[in-house]
Amino acid sequence: MEYNFTINFLRIIKNIMKIEYSVKKVLRGKLMLPKEADWLLKNAVPKIENNTTLLNIGSSNKKFITKVQPHIYYNLIEPLYKKGIKIINVDIKKEKGVDIIANILDKSNRERIKNIDYKNILCSNVLEHIIDLKNFCDSLSELLPLEGYLIITVPYKYPYHPDPIDTMFRPSINQLEEYFHQMELVLGEIVDCGTVKEYQDYKRKIKPITEYISISKSILKQLILLCKFEKRGKNKIITKELCHDSHYLVTCAIFRRKKYSLYISYISCN
Repeated sequence: MEYNFTINFLRIIKNIMKIEYSVKKVLRGKLMLPKEADWLLKNAVPKIENNTTLLNIGSSNKKFITKVQPHIYYNLIEPLYKKGIKIINVDIKKEKGVDIIANILDKSNRERIKNIDYKNILCSNVLEHIIDLKNFCDSLSELLPLEGYLIITVPYKYPYHPDPIDTMFRPSINQLEEYFHQMELVLGEIVDCGTVKEYQDYKRKIKPITEYISISKSILKQLILLCKFEKRGKNKIITKELCHDSHYLVTCAIFRRKKYSLYISYISCN
């Protein structure tokens, strides 16, 4: 018994050292990394025409965009506003900042959204949280107007982060393209979003007290998990991915609705 306790204690200490830079918010829920937002600013924002409307599918709430992840606002939302772009936030949760509460897998919700005059769609870090992925991607394709852009980001190398689930969908560009085969891939790239430590340093700068509290909670959570035998395997995977010098990678892609894609869809159904 004493031997087993010593081994378990050493494992706990080892894992605490590994997660020195981990933060609760990194492991849970939807988020966009700063360099991911930079990529969108450089590659997606210029393609969106002035004075048009953009649907933000899976937008989350106002606090998330402006406070929790302020780089989303400053690197993406604000530049769009400066171009006269109207942004309509669509989410399944009723929260402040959400304009339309809808599940796009529901046909009646899609029909309701189609009544809006919009041109382009943004869907960032949502696909990994969808069980019925094929139908969800088909729904996005259905909602996109002709000549409109569909801007997609999804993790490529990133730890498990439920919101409320994570299917661990981590596609390459080619794998993502298969889900939107009726569209033209305008641009696709696996974006290096920096190391775990770089992101945590950034978070500490914008909310230092909150981040140190989160670190303490994360360490306590790891201690609890490591004391449970059934949790050890999964926990090792997460902490290994969260080594402070590991790089986060994100699959970023811009698709466009082809002029003849609707015709192809019609032919394939007959």
